[in-house]
Amino acid sequence: MSSGGTTQGGWSGGAQSDFANNDVGDEQIVNTEAHTGSQSWHYARGYNSPGQGTPFTPNLSPSFQNVGDIMTVNLWFKAHTSGDGSLLAIEMGNVAGNDRSEIIAYIDNTASGINIRSFTGGAFISVPIASALDASVWHELSFTMTRTATDNAISVWVDGGTPVEFNGSLDDFREDLAAPYSESSRLKFRTRHADGNLSFNGFYIDDITVAVPEPGSMVLSGLAVIGLAARRRRA
Repeated sequence: MSSGGTTQGGWSGGAQSDFANNDVGDEQIVNTEAHTGSQSWHYARGYNSPGQGTPFTPNLSPSFQNVGDIMTVNLWFKAHTSGDGSLLAIEMGNVAGNDRSEIIAYIDNTASGINIRSFTGGAFISVPIASALDASVWHELSFTMTRTATDNAISVWVDGGTPVEFNGSLDDFREDLAAPYSESSRLKFRTRHADGNLSFNGFYIDDITVAVPEPGSMVLSGLAVIGLAARRRRA
């Protein structure tokens, strides 16, 4: 990949994702919970859209689209309320910010603890990643994604554990529909539980790093969702 810049940042009092028409309490920066520092982003509820309408981090430059490109991501999360059924999708987003480009992990806050899974193949076969995690503490989610000649090769690990390796699902899904490959350029966050239902309290997110090995890296840290761009248009 050609050379790119490096961006670093942390929470500030006015930093929030740019929702339009969001309900009060859907998302906010808080100073009551943090993995490091004094603030984190609380993403409680939101528009369950695989396209536009959910938060995206800023674009990497250049995007992840060539065979051999590698992306590394690290973030920390914590459930707001143990066992409340909140479900958060961590996905890759495209340059335009109007589509998901790959599914990385579903974080499911169940009565028995936090379970994490992903999917492989065009039929979306479930891939277990972690189960029964303590919902009352912070957890580290890390992954790498490598563009191969046929798929996105993904490796996900939690809290420094053994990586779970699999091929992504959306490239195969698009091929089945005779649709073109979608480049990845940033993270996309999507709540999968019902929007507007106050029984779902979502997750705290902190200390995001999105990086591409030099040459061509962009690092977002501190909590890099300062630049989250979410246009909550109901397309």
